[in-house]
Amino acid sequence: MHSKPQKPQTVVNVTKDSYTTDHQVLFSAYALNKFNLTFEDLKIKYKDLEKVIPKIMEVDKNLIRLDFPINIFYDFIILESDDYLITFDSYENKKKISICFYFNSYKESKEIFDIIQSFQDKDDEVFVNIGSYYYDGQKQLKVIENIKVKDDFNYNSPEYYPFLDTEEMFKQYTMSDSNILLLCGKPGVGKSKLADTFMKYLLDETDFDLVKKRKVIDSYTDEEGNTYEIDIATKEAEGVKVAYIKNEDILADDLFWNSLREEEFHLVFLDDLDYSLLPRTQNVSTSEDIQKNKFISNLLSFTDGIFESGDKTKFIITTNRPVSDIDTAVLRKGRTFDILELRELKYKEAAEIWVSKGLDLEQFDKQFNCNKILQADLGSTISMTIKARDKHIDLKSYIKEDGISIYNSIKKPQKIGL
Repeated sequence: MHSKPQKPQTVVNVTKDSYTTDHQVLFSAYALNKFNLTFEDLKIKYKDLEKVIPKIMEVDKNLIRLDFPINIFYDFIILESDDYLITFDSYENKKKISICFYFNSYKESKEIFDIIQSFQDKDDEVFVNIGSYYYDGQKQLKVIENIKVKDDFNYNSPEYYPFLDTEEMFKQYTMSDSNILLLCGKPGVGKSKLADTFMKYLLDETDFDLVKKRKVIDSYTDEEGNTYEIDIATKEAEGVKVAYIKNEDILADDLFWNSLREEEFHLVFLDDLDYSLLPRTQNVSTSEDIQKNKFISNLLSFTDGIFESGDKTKFIITTNRPVSDIDTAVLRKGRTFDILELRELKYKEAAEIWVSKGLDLEQFDKQFNCNKILQADLGSTISMTIKARDKHIDLKSYIKEDGISIYNSIKKPQKIGL
């Protein structure tokens, strides 16, 4: 009886960059050292996961299943034997699964590949891939990716912006050579939600060239020298790529701007910028001055199209600052598409939204007895009122004494006049 020849040991170097964890590096090195070949990023629906795994395990009875439920939003499952390593990585919203299949022989792996291929996700739905940038405890730049489809967005309907034709504005913004849309206004008027509404627009807009499909072919040669082609699938385009940043320190980081040039994002969403938009300082005296100057310099260079990807990327910037406080170079028409100073809703505008949701106007007056109503207040109150109505719950005030709730004392001081 001949023993199976041992696979020669090879040394695999996997580089750790700013976006990978030590665990990911070790796992990649392990898989690539043990197996010669791989199919990466095969997609199936999450609901098909428990149909695919038993079929694969029937092919190789030696496969062992290992489950790693990281949290309620994220599962990581491994099937492993001497001949195969298959990983099942759930998207954060648990709607889809990404499969990586490591093996040593195309011929022997074909049956498993065909099983995965038979469940291949062929949905036409385009998604938004949001990369949220942050610093870890060692001040290393990191990014968490979150996949969203239309149903996942908590965006404001156009009625929340009666002073804008959002559809027309977004159409002109995507067609324009200008890169920046600046949203100003007090907290709660819907600046961040307007950015979400723009992402939803991009998903709806078929002319934005995001839903094109591409046929991916891989070829291989077996042990006898025969060459074959495998249709890996007609894969989805990447969808809408969005970078989200709320930490102003990141905006002065060269690694962040380098990633924008490499990834070619469709939208960069800079949320709640205050200090970074102030005019550049000639006599730099603090580290904050250095960071601010560096951010504006990078933003201007990027949006002027100096870097090839810069002229393809749109920026939505939100701030609580008045326009008069902002560096004039950022405001320049041609670079900036428009500067919008969002306002609260008037009584009639808010009441119309309330009634359109099937709610009683008298109940609205009890909640909002004032002339100006923040979009955020209206949206959250509508959501709670509908939930209570659907569950037949009678909501009552939990405040027993005037002056205890700071929020309620601010919310309704201004009576409606004739």
